[in-house]
Amino acid sequence: MLKLSKLVVTAAFMLPPSLSTANAVDLSHSSKFTIAYLGVNIGVMKHQVNLNGDSYRLSGSAKANSVASIISDAKASFSSAGAIVGSRLIPAQHNLKYKSGKKSGRLKMGYSPNGVRSIEAKPKIKYKSGTVPLEKAHLRNVLDPVSSLLFPVRAEDVGNGRRVCNRIVPIFDGRSRINLVFSFKTASTARVEGFNGKTFTCSVRYQPVSGIRPHKKNIKFMKANRDMQVTLAQIGDSNIYTLFGFRVRTSKGMASGSAYEFFSR
Repeated sequence: MLKLSKLVVTAAFMLPPSLSTANAVDLSHSSKFTIAYLGVNIGVMKHQVNLNGDSYRLSGSAKANSVASIISDAKASFSSAGAIVGSRLIPAQHNLKYKSGKKSGRLKMGYSPNGVRSIEAKPKIKYKSGTVPLEKAHLRNVLDPVSSLLFPVRAEDVGNGRRVCNRIVPIFDGRSRINLVFSFKTASTARVEGFNGKTFTCSVRYQPVSGIRPHKKNIKFMKANRDMQVTLAQIGDSNIYTLFGFRVRTSKGMASGSAYEFFSR
């Protein structure tokens, strides 16, 4: 079965950064998601957002439930912090810890205003023969996966699904540099505990850049994959959207997540 920690990272990859100026706000947001694989509920993910003026902090965790833990007792925790400056999200730090069975690891990244400044990983990141080299230019003006869970739009674009979705997102996850291409798909309404309102679903295409081996089957599969999407919802009455749900077809089957709590204060 696909490891829960991989699902968390996948979910985090599938969200875009800011493309327009955000208003300074003070609010907190919390959400909880069920995570499913092959139609079976395998765990829960929690997500917390704190906004203070033009700074942000996101944190969360994911854990396999009793059904999935029979196969793999997976869990992960993650956090990121940074600033919203003009039309950009500028990460300052990113942390990820995970454990799956006997395997565990951690990743810590620090940032300058222009991009990734430092990377600390355990186990140490090693690249095999045939990997597309990661260049310094690939680390500039990128988002970490967790910061990508948060993005603002202009006040006049709140409620405009095409403005929310249509963008190309540069992501660096500590090993690989990719672009994700988002396109508006549908608008809908949803109601869960703490939320009753409009959501936008964006289709997603995967474009690897470096730090990957292009001949690998999983890379070829993801490049050709047309069955990926994220659903986004507004945080309170702000001009900021965040994750409400996702679907990702993997080579083994469909992985998905959906919010069952979505509170903003």
